Amino acid sequence: MPTRKPFPSKESELNTYFKLVVAYLTLHINRLHVSETNKTLINELYNEWFILYPLSKNLYERTTMIVTNKNRVRDSLMNTLRKVFADIPKSELTLQDRLTLHLPERKSNRSAPVIPTTHPLGHIFTGNLYQHTIFFTDENGSHAKPKRVRGCQIWCKIGEPITDLKDTTFLGTCSAPPFLHKFALSDAGKTVHYRLRWENTRGEAGPWSPVVRATVNGD
Repeated sequence: MPTRKPFPSKESELNTYFKLVVAYLTLHINRLHVSETNKTLINELYNEWFILYPLSKNLYERTTMIVTNKNRVRDSLMNTLRKVFADIPKSELTLQDRLTLHLPERKSNRSAPVIPTTHPLGHIFTGNLYQHTIFFTDENGSHAKPKRVRGCQIWCKIGEPITDLKDTTFLGTCSAPPFLHKFALSDAGKTVHYRLRWENTRGEAGPWSPVVRATVNGD
């Protein structure tokens, strides 16, 4: 028995649905962009159904062959209608269309990600030559990113302290620490100033972290 929407699960209700929907699609064939090929196929299948379904319910006329053919036509008609429904532009569907065809508008349960309200804390490991290994946690010490946060933006400035964020360089958004920042030989001994912030799944950023500093370890 059919169990998937938009089709009724009870075959008696499905019979009523077929009758109503086939007539409705025929009436609105152009507006709903139903091709002549599909229109012909739907009507041919429905005509078979119209004959087989009553016979399958009649105890005196029902046979195994009739029931088998009825089920075949039922499934073919359902599959054809699904294809027709999928081809109808969603913008063309009126409220009456949706009610008649049993095509409710899908509602999204996904809410927009909130802009992060906390900031990450950076921790820099300087034990490797010409490289900083950057770890980060949330400001509360948690190693887990805040909910719906994609990653941590990492910005830096080499040399003088940060006085204007326009002077910083964006290194990237790290989804999971550590983040490796490699340097040129000429950067040995220089101080690097880092600021970090969380970025949500829409690319929106939260508040900045305090500046964290580290020296480039050279030969």
